[in-house]
Amino acid sequence: MHEQQQALTSSGAGGDAQLKELLQRSQDAENHAKMLERQMQEQGQHLDLHVQEKERHIQALTETASEHAFLLKRVDDLESLVGLRENEIRQLQEASQQNEAVDSPKHAMLMNQAVHTEEQIISLNASLAQLQKQAEDDKA
Repeated sequence: MHEQQQALTSSGAGGDAQLKELLQRSQDAENHAKMLERQMQEQGQHLDLHVQEKERHIQALTETASEHAFLLKRVDDLESLVGLRENEIRQLQEASQQNEAVDSPKHAMLMNQAVHTEEQIISLNASLAQLQKQAEDDKA
């Protein structure tokens, strides 16, 4: 009986060593799993930041494209307006030449209108040039 007890004790001691080894392996595996989980979280956070940065970049490009489209529309509108004003000047100058001999007060009024219209064209051309430059800057 004593021999059996010794055998059990010695096998128990061997069992304890195996149990300790298994516990250590289990602890190592758990630590490794936690480390991998932390790495995955860090990578996930990095990817989230990268996605947010890309979303901001897309938003900025969208806004720039929208502004560019608005500026192009504005340039087209100003070019049309300049064309209309130039036609008005020609008509006023023609009318002025026809009425010059007949009615000098009417001639003075037409000349004032022509000068005013010409000033508007100069201002519109300046605005147009500024918008075209801004559109080119936005393209770049």
